[in-house]
Amino acid sequence: MKKENLRDKMPTTADFIDQLREAFGKDYINDIIRRGLKGEPVFYANENGIEIGTPMPEEGTAITWDPVTMVSKVWEKKEND
Repeated sequence: MKKENLRDKMPTTADFIDQLREAFGKDYINDIIRRGLKGEPVFYANENGIEIGTPMPEEGTAITWDPVTMVSKVWEKKEND
């Protein structure tokens, strides 16, 4: 799937990534996305039934963003959750 198609099919994700690039730098965020696409659990997105990246393991920390409330949250995921 082409990059343009993903932007169209995952508009909320694309907007959030654009904001991250603006805040932290394009090279840094692009590196994280590449690492997630290669299997490292540092980037994962799920929107409109499309999943890209690598989900986080059974234990760890995740940052999520709710497009309705415009709020980011940090989640600690433990093995029994």
